[in-house]
Amino acid sequence: MKSNLYKFNNTSSYLKHIAQNQNKPNRGMQSRLAEAAGCSKPHFSLVMKERAFLTPDQAYGVCQYLGLSKMEQKYFELILSHERASNKKYKDYLKQEIKKYKIKATKLIHKTENNNPTELSSEDLFLYYSDWIYSAVHIATSIPHYQSIKKLKSFFHLDSKKINEIIDYLNKIKLIKQDGDSVKISNNNMHLDKESKYYKIFSKQWSDKIHELQKNKNLDDFDYTGCFTCDEDAYEQIREEFDHLFEKIQKIVQKSSERKMAVIKINLSNLI
Repeated sequence: MKSNLYKFNNTSSYLKHIAQNQNKPNRGMQSRLAEAAGCSKPHFSLVMKERAFLTPDQAYGVCQYLGLSKMEQKYFELILSHERASNKKYKDYLKQEIKKYKIKATKLIHKTENNNPTELSSEDLFLYYSDWIYSAVHIATSIPHYQSIKKLKSFFHLDSKKINEIIDYLNKIKLIKQDGDSVKISNNNMHLDKESKYYKIFSKQWSDKIHELQKNKNLDDFDYTGCFTCDEDAYEQIREEFDHLFEKIQKIVQKSSERKMAVIKINLSNLI
């Protein structure tokens, strides 16, 4: 149902594309979009003709119906705000925000398309994300010192049967390349979106492992836990700061050579 939203600079052109480009005849798509938006068919027809705009509430309904991701929904909201804006300075500001967001999204899409592993079955995906050891061994094979089955077995304290089972699996799904005892990472793009059905179990696996590691805390480890109060704007600013932080971390990691292996997990939760 979805198409590349980031190719479009206004909501009406995107919605017209969706309504007119289905895999099968779908004359009722415009009516269903109007229903999802919670507005009348005549009003939605005006929206499609660029003679009226959706309200934010209506846009939310459309995004939910189309199954847009959080990033896509944010972009849709940005272009809608730009369409509805009347103040020139604000309109110019939104134009720049749209431009930056489009670049960010395009880079992410390009990275995913070029690094996405061979299509995996649901069974293979479940196995990878159901136990932290699979992703840990996978990533460890990017470190030259641990690019052998013997060293991985010793480092992770695994028996021969288990390490061979893991290596055979990772090699089968083309995440590593094996040549006898030598193993090397071939694809490291197994990052999970929070909306994935595997996210909770994968997150819990690593949370439990981090808890285990903290029992034998290393002086080099960074650990902080705190509770605080703030207003809504501050909370959103903190969320944005974490986004910026992860972008910086990714840049640092990309420039670095593979010598150490670390795990990072940050939670920001709204209690009230």
